Amino acid sequence: MLSISGVILWCLFSKGETKIFWIFDLEAVQYGIARTFLILSMITSGMIFISTTRNEEFVQGMIKLGLPYKVGFAISTALRLVPTIAGSVVTIGQAQRSRGLDLDSGNIFQRIRKNVPLLIPVFISMIRNANLLSMALESKGFGAQPERTFYLELKYQKADYFVMVIMFILLGAVIYLWIKGYGKIPGLIRF
Repeated sequence: MLSISGVILWCLFSKGETKIFWIFDLEAVQYGIARTFLILSMITSGMIFISTTRNEEFVQGMIKLGLPYKVGFAISTALRLVPTIAGSVVTIGQAQRSRGLDLDSGNIFQRIRKNVPLLIPVFISMIRNANLLSMALESKGFGAQPERTFYLELKYQKADYFVMVIMFILLGAVIYLWIKGYGKIPGLIRF
């Protein structure tokens, strides 16, 4: 869906010199495909990053770069709550199915409309969990001391330096290719 809608939207908002048919110009289609691959690569790399990096390491790295601890804690909590919310949606959906609610029939718009009643119990569950979390943080003295200590200590290793060198080489190569004009689509006119 993302690929098809991306190409169609870029064809609506950009023009080229070589007409294919209707609103589709060759250059606009090429640009749409390139942008779609860029978006898909960002989504894929984000999923790989989230799947391979622990929340504690990610947040502590951001804190060492200067992010306030409270903001890092909020990000960490949000990342931890995503699976909890997804599990809550599945559980509530199964409970509604057991009561006779048919969520799987009809076209896409009908199915979306049928899932709207599931949002209220999910929101109530999220509010209840947020209230419990705030009480737990308050009882443990969250934010009482400005300096924070960490159980996990991050240190650079040889593999980290190796990956950084490879990334800087790749960045240099991409900048060089961009300066040389590679990746540009001749005849593309954007609004």
